[in-house]
Amino acid sequence: IGIAEIEMLPGNIFHVEITHGAEVTLEGAKRLIRATNQMLEPENPFRGGIYDLTKITYVNGDAREYLTSGEDVEGIVVAVAMISNSFLGKAVGNLVLSLSNTTPFPISFFESPIRAEHWVRSQMDEARRNRLEAVRKVA
Repeated sequence: IGIAEIEMLPGNIFHVEITHGAEVTLEGAKRLIRATNQMLEPENPFRGGIYDLTKITYVNGDAREYLTSGEDVEGIVVAVAMISNSFLGKAVGNLVLSLSNTTPFPISFFESPIRAEHWVRSQMDEARRNRLEAVRKVA
């Protein structure tokens, strides 16, 4: 897709590593969402994301707004973790976090990929438990 490498981890969790020097535009963000939609496990309605921003250069405002809106995303976004230990990555992450109070899903920032994945997996587990409890109450 030109701006990132995407790996599907077990459980509908995407690990997205932004490529070195990438400047994410609205069109690039839309390509990213289309690519992840095609990789979804259809039997699992939930999805989570881990975005490594370490090598990013820039995300324009339209792309930031699009990515945090959940627009065009298939499935239920449970959580998004951002990772970076670079200055630019942290700056971009902080811009996204400033919008996170308006997102339909929680976003958190980490320096450790292991902690990021643990947090996303715990959010996914909680969403599954809540769904099972809701189904049991209806039955």
